[in-house]
Amino acid sequence: MDATTKFSSNVTLINVTEQETFNATSSNVSGWEPYSIVSYYRDTQVLLWRVIPPILVSIGTIGNALTFIVLLRQKKMTSTAVFMFALALSDALIFCSAPLPDWVSFTWDIDVWSLSSPGCKALNYLAYFSIHLSSWLIVVVTFVRTACVLFPHKVRLCCSVHNAGMIIISSVLDVFGINIIVLVILDVNEYTGWTCKPSTKEYQD
Repeated sequence: MDATTKFSSNVTLINVTEQETFNATSSNVSGWEPYSIVSYYRDTQVLLWRVIPPILVSIGTIGNALTFIVLLRQKKMTSTAVFMFALALSDALIFCSAPLPDWVSFTWDIDVWSLSSPGCKALNYLAYFSIHLSSWLIVVVTFVRTACVLFPHKVRLCCSVHNAGMIIISSVLDVFGINIIVLVILDVNEYTGWTCKPSTKEYQD
């Protein structure tokens, strides 16, 4: 084998080796990058769920407790105070039913929603009920205060404590009826894979 042939074979061997190394490296990078991104976002999600809910629940609970104290110390209860009391109570229910189960799930890997069928129904119903009730109470307060401003001579009639109580009771009954479907469709059984999900055939299909 002369020098030219030997040099050509060496160059070919180097090119083949470099090409295989480049392909292997590219394959490793392409296989590693998506996993790294998915892992990063998953870890970030877990970290946020472990840190943020306790802060929100603590601040919300303290704020609602202070609201209760201030309203109960009033010598004369007004319609606005009654609405604020009901709104603070519904907000407290939101903190207990919505973020806390997910926080327990991400912190201790315990799926509170799927521990039992009654628990699945109760937690979801309480979450939907409290969220909808808070929204409706804000709407009601807006309409009541607007009516009091537009009709100042009828403030005692439309903005009385009795009327506020009746409006709150009506709102509670309406929201209770609207969300009753949650108790019907959600369940934990073999059909849902033992997780808290709608158990209807139409949803699964």
